[in-house]
Parts: sequence; C-alpha cells; structure tokens
Amino acid sequence: MLEALSSTALLQNVHLELLWAAAEQEGTFDEIKTNVYGIIENLAVHLSQPHLDLLFGKLFRDVQGRSLTHTLGLLELLRKLAKNDVRVR
Repeated sequence: MLEALSSTALLQNVHLELLWAAAEQEGTFDEIKTNVYGIIENLAVHLSQPHLDLLFGKLFRDVQGRSLTHTLGLLELLRKLAKNDVRVR
C-alpha cells in the first residue's frame, strides 16, 4: 500500500511519521526495526525531496543515545537513502 502511494505521489509525511514511529517505540525488537527500515528503503526510489529531508532529519536526530546495533542499522538506511537523494549526485 505504501509503495502504491509513493509511486503515485500520494504518500504524505504522516505516513512516513507513522512508519518511523513503529521502529522507534521503546522496546521494539531489532527484527521489526530492520523490517521498517527495509520498507523505507524500498520506498526510497519514489520518495520526494521533502520526504527524504524528513527521513534524513529523523536519522540524524535519532542516532544519538542509541545502541551500536541500532546506530549501524540507521547508518545503513542513511547510505541507502542517500543513493536516492538528488542533491548528492
């Protein structure tokens, strides 16, 4: 559903906020975080610049105070999103 929304430019920031919140809740299992980051990665090719900006902001804000495993997962997501950010090309 999210991919259909993103590929037709109907995805809104609230959708990404809800998806991100699913991974960032206290006590969320690493497998769930990995799945959420995978979903975001799959959406990345269809995300608008404002969507990418929102996610980059969350990535940079959320790295501080996280476990090494979680930080590495966020950095991997950052790497994958950066491939779709037109400003870095």
